Amino acid sequence: MSDLSVSIKFERHAAKAVSPNFTLRLKASKPLAEFICLVNAPTASHLPCQSTHPNETTGRYSQRYYCSISVKGCILKVMADNDNSYTHQDTFAFLNQGGSLKEKLIAVHRSVQEKLPFVARISVVLYDPSTNILKTYVHSSGEDNPLDHYQALLDNAPSLKEILARGRPRVINNMLNFDKHSKEHTKRLEQQGYAASYTLPLFNNGEFFGFIFFNAYEIGVFTEDHLEELDLHGHLITLMAVNELNAIQTLIAAIKTTGHITHHRDPETGSHLDRMSRYSRLIATALADKYNLDDEYIEHIFMFSPLHDVGKIVIPDNILLKPGKLNEEEMTVMKTHVLKGEEIIDNLLQNFGLGNISYVGILRNIVVCHHETIDGVGYPFSKAGDEIPLEATDA
Repeated sequence: MSDLSVSIKFERHAAKAVSPNFTLRLKASKPLAEFICLVNAPTASHLPCQSTHPNETTGRYSQRYYCSISVKGCILKVMADNDNSYTHQDTFAFLNQGGSLKEKLIAVHRSVQEKLPFVARISVVLYDPSTNILKTYVHSSGEDNPLDHYQALLDNAPSLKEILARGRPRVINNMLNFDKHSKEHTKRLEQQGYAASYTLPLFNNGEFFGFIFFNAYEIGVFTEDHLEELDLHGHLITLMAVNELNAIQTLIAAIKTTGHITHHRDPETGSHLDRMSRYSRLIATALADKYNLDDEYIEHIFMFSPLHDVGKIVIPDNILLKPGKLNEEEMTVMKTHVLKGEEIIDNLLQNFGLGNISYVGILRNIVVCHHETIDGVGYPFSKAGDEIPLEATDA
């Protein structure tokens, strides 16, 4: 079960309880003893006690009340404290937790809506400079997403190019008055019912790498005061995206550096790997509706698929470069490259401190299982059919 973080509010008390087995969030305005009776009777037991001690920071004495609560066989220790030094909750505490960029974006969206409830959607679009293509990446709007698996040339989005030319964000407070010859992505947003938008360009050390979009269903809501609030959250999202993408790029660079050593010995070329990654993305996009794949997952397949053969660096030249067919003994050695590749990746993750990268499991699956076959005669585990991870089948 997941970790527990319990927050309980009383009239004049703040309480926290932590257990490794529960997740529970409650609010009450009743005194502690009455609250405990209401919540736990008749299945839970409680044993209140009282202690008085000085606060380490203020030097004042405070009273703390404790009780043990048994819920479904688990014991929670709840403390009520009349010292208000610790009542504030960090608005962005979710950033201290693990999770994908999408999960953090959804948490930021909830934070935004506490002050600006009209913000219905936040999305991040990435720019690929090698192809001049903009690609949808993550969004916070749940099932309500009009731009799943969408990409377009930046040159075909003149209004977005103008944002870059001006070097300033763009506000559209009434999309009905926007360009009547707008492109497909704008038409989809209008069809979804979005009436206003605020767009911020994303930069990392001066290099453009995408856009953030804030959308609303009401017109005229993006006032100057609201924009100042959104600017803060927009730059927070930028830092989150930079942090995740830089970590992935560090890992990819490390593996590619290793891979370049291999490619000096292996006839596979960089252009082959580039084509392979783009075909993998096309296949994943085609399968997206059937398997409910989101853009973040698809982008990680695109990023990780060229790294599938990193384990070949350990294969001897007389086998790796043999022009003819491998014999049985040589094939046995060749097959070890998939698990050796996993070892290389795990060592790089540990050495570079990148073990918390989101979707690293996709990379492992591509490396380990890309020689598994649907009929079960592949290697290293003879997986068959749906036993094979989808990303490995794609690659």
